[in-house]
Amino acid sequence: MPYFAALYEIEHNAAVLDAEERRRLRQSQAKPVCDALYEWMVAQRKLVSEGSSIAKALDYSLKRWEALTRYLDDGHVPIDNNQAHAASGMMPGYADSRIMPRQGPKEHRTRPCVIVEPA
Repeated sequence: MPYFAALYEIEHNAAVLDAEERRRLRQSQAKPVCDALYEWMVAQRKLVSEGSSIAKALDYSLKRWEALTRYLDDGHVPIDNNQAHAASGMMPGYADSRIMPRQGPKEHRTRPCVIVEPA
């Protein structure tokens, strides 16, 4: 999705900045992208059937929007928790991730993702 690509590109550029500069960059560049993503998600939610997997995924994200965008207001907070998951050796996104450490070569590891498609 272009929204996520844009957000991670901004984070890539912010990596060399101190926390306050990173916060300012996020406010000026990432916040408008997040706002557009939110509006897109709200619009998509109106198009999908109640109880569908896509509706559940959108509802989950929309209900947690404040937590998902917390990083915009604090340059110390990372955009995601990938480093924590990598350090723990666990696979994020799985119900059994507490007991299922990553194993095998990187190319054989399963990578979770969310797919959102129009109804």
